[in-house]
Amino acid sequence: MKDRIQMIEGAGTRRRAVRFSDTNMLVSARGVCLLVSLAFFASLFVDTLPAQEKSARLRWSNGDLLPGRLLESEAGQIRWFSPIFAEDLVVNASVLQSIVFPKQTVQPSEAFRIGTVTGDVFTANLVGSDEDAILVSSKRQGQFRLNRDAIYSLNRIRNPNLVFDGSQFKDWAVPLNGLIKDLSYKAYKGNWARAARFPDLSRLTPVEEGRFGAGYIDPGLPGVKGRMAVAFEGHLDIKSSGEHRFNLWADDQSRLFIDGRLVVEYLGNGKDQGADGNFKDVFLSKGFHALRVEFLGLGGAFRLVAGMIGPDFKSLSLVGKNQASAWHRGPGGHPKTDRQKSSVFRAVVVPNQFELDLELISSESPRFVLALGKDKLSAESNQSLRLETWGNELVVVQDPVFEPVMTIEDHQRDVRIRLVFDNESSVLEVFDANGRSLVAVKDIQATTGESGIYIRNRGEDLTIRRLSVYRQSSEVVRQTVFSTKARVHLIDGQVIYGQLYVEDGSAFVLNEEGQRRDVELALVDRIARPDVSLLGPTEQAELSFNDGAVVHGKVMQVTTEAVALNTAYSDSPVLWNLSGALTLQFGRSQSERKTRDHDNDQLFTTSGR
Repeated sequence: MKDRIQMIEGAGTRRRAVRFSDTNMLVSARGVCLLVSLAFFASLFVDTLPAQEKSARLRWSNGDLLPGRLLESEAGQIRWFSPIFAEDLVVNASVLQSIVFPKQTVQPSEAFRIGTVTGDVFTANLVGSDEDAILVSSKRQGQFRLNRDAIYSLNRIRNPNLVFDGSQFKDWAVPLNGLIKDLSYKAYKGNWARAARFPDLSRLTPVEEGRFGAGYIDPGLPGVKGRMAVAFEGHLDIKSSGEHRFNLWADDQSRLFIDGRLVVEYLGNGKDQGADGNFKDVFLSKGFHALRVEFLGLGGAFRLVAGMIGPDFKSLSLVGKNQASAWHRGPGGHPKTDRQKSSVFRAVVVPNQFELDLELISSESPRFVLALGKDKLSAESNQSLRLETWGNELVVVQDPVFEPVMTIEDHQRDVRIRLVFDNESSVLEVFDANGRSLVAVKDIQATTGESGIYIRNRGEDLTIRRLSVYRQSSEVVRQTVFSTKARVHLIDGQVIYGQLYVEDGSAFVLNEEGQRRDVELALVDRIARPDVSLLGPTEQAELSFNDGAVVHGKVMQVTTEAVALNTAYSDSPVLWNLSGALTLQFGRSQSERKTRDHDNDQLFTTSGR
């Protein structure tokens, strides 16, 4: 193929187009890097994309990414518009990692949150049913038949007994200290020696990485010792346009980039010069600008000086200790941390009789501590009520109580449980998400009233997808719950045994003997199905949304506005509208996702790689 680049000059404006052939191309795995290496042209074209399209990204499995817009596609292929190509790209989905969609805020208006045995989570209204399926409906996916056997949990979203909902990062009131927003870091290990050129970190695989909601460049991160290189990335919120002076000094070497452009570097011996090091003036407009600082330590103490002086002549340090919580806003707005031992606390008025729904997810088996206490210190004490992991075992701990709850399997990526506590009887009951009793622990004393919820990460990462505290209703006398039976829980505390049916806006419960009891659908809080269990992780495509919805399936069709998935919970493909979508992750194993091809050259720009 004779590749050629056409440069077209127009009156008053400059138009550039890249043409590879006279026909659309199916991009192979080896051809991907050739195409994407030209992504530097995207910075010349971003003004041709509407504002909504600028943040759309097509990401290859080797880490390359390309801005553009999703077009109507066939199964197994993705058709993509990019301003750097004269024709649409047709890319084999097997070489892709994901599509990252523009950020949109879409709040669910449906009544129920539904979880499936395959780990799917979405919201919907209940509009009909039969013995085999429930007909559900929402603005996002329209109507479809949800197989009853696939339902793991079904909970009402808005409940008058709700005391605290910690499913969103903003609800935890985490202090975002630090000058750099959306700060992330990646640490690399190597046998480097002092050289005139800084090592190319793009060819290396990080040995540790993490994120902060906001913070400072911190060379003293845990686990960063010996000969290490660390890349810090984030955004600076520039308050006023004008000249900004950046200074840099390191023991041993460092570089500072603004919006992908190298501004200042320090490659000398840290002991040879004063702490002012090198500096450079650069004009920055008001608003957010991308910051990247690369630091190299060749042994001994890690020392780094990086600062900024703006048009107001106020000196600001970019380096400091990140004492604030390492939690940040993860996908879907959920609280997330990528650091071991990081904790988060929220003051909450906890009722004497409460129920707590908990759903935690991780890239590996979740490892965590959940505790109640007046503050962080009391929550960490032996006297607090704690639910925590010991290896792969989840246990209830309160000195001297130690009671096993469940085993977290190696393949398990989430924990979904409900805690029920009665201060009068001092009994804590733990149920799984479908209502099966896991354990009942006596002689428990919980810190209720002016108290708080505490979460600490013990694993690689942890996301709080759901944490809701409810007061138990006092409208009816509490019933003894037979946790081995299917049942329907009402908002007023009643428990009705049997299976829920819906027809024409009304509802009823049918028990094993065929007896029917009518109920108000608006009073249904949740259903419990103790006869079902979660299945292992799937390697199918994953579509996630900013309200926490996550669905899996085989991609059957893609349009500019929707994705059709063949799922395990419906006999027919479900068409999911992309409004509010975060990512479409193509089905690949974890080992494949971590594999990167470093045999090709890479070019980094402000808009792609």
